[in-house]
Amino acid sequence: MESTWTASNEQAIQNLRNKLSSLVYVEGTEWDEHMNQFNTIIAQLALQNVTINEAEKKSLIIRSLPKSMSVISTVFSATPTITMDAIDAIVREEIEHEKNPNNQKRNTKTQPSANTAQRVQHNSNRNNRRGNSSNSNNLKPNNLIRKK
Repeated sequence: MESTWTASNEQAIQNLRNKLSSLVYVEGTEWDEHMNQFNTIIAQLALQNVTINEAEKKSLIIRSLPKSMSVISTVFSATPTITMDAIDAIVREEIEHEKNPNNQKRNTKTQPSANTAQRVQHNSNRNNRRGNSSNSNNLKPNNLIRKK
């Protein structure tokens, strides 16, 4: 009986890992919903005593971004000190810009890379001054799920 439970538990963990790795943000959908799905899977893995470290979480969320956000993804990947909060804030800003292009802070399609790099560095520095938000409480399911 023990070996059957272990095998099914390992299969459940593998299924959750696959689900997390294949999660993709679909443009036009709600970012909160994407983050809720992401955090729910992380919480489900935590219940199975599987911990996903901060670096792996950042990598997974960056990989889940669509090709249209490749500039942002590249800058995020090249900024090891960026936090999940900074990634979240910048992606939200980018989504808002795409929804409301008339309220733009930038004028051309060639500017996002420079602005994105500056925003990433600014958010990374700001979050580092506040301290690392990753602690053991962040793995508790109630702390992982974003509320609208």
